[in-house]
Amino acid sequence: MFPKLKFAYGLSSGKLKRWGALLFAFSVIVTVGNYVGYHTLLIDTFIGMMTIAIVTLAGVALERGCPVHIQSIIFISIIGLLIAIPCMPTADFVAHYVSNVELTTICTAFLAYVGI
Repeated sequence: MFPKLKFAYGLSSGKLKRWGALLFAFSVIVTVGNYVGYHTLLIDTFIGMMTIAIVTLAGVALERGCPVHIQSIIFISIIGLLIAIPCMPTADFVAHYVSNVELTTICTAFLAYVGI
């Protein structure tokens, strides 16, 4: 269905799809945990988590596609800062939806995933 795209350093469209599926599943788990623990609206939390997931996926893809080795956390931080700067048109959207996601829920889900 989708053509096999090849990027630098072994990044392929298949890897992007797998990372996207993992981030989607993680977003659903965090959304449910946030609803149960903090009684937030499901849709607002899910939109916030998908925003975080898209920024994460873009940062990881940039790390793999960049010819100079730069850690993905730097790309993720720069993208996050750029879309949340108050003068950007995306700032209100990002601030509203991402503020509905509690950090402790993300940490709990992540630590459960890695088996601690």
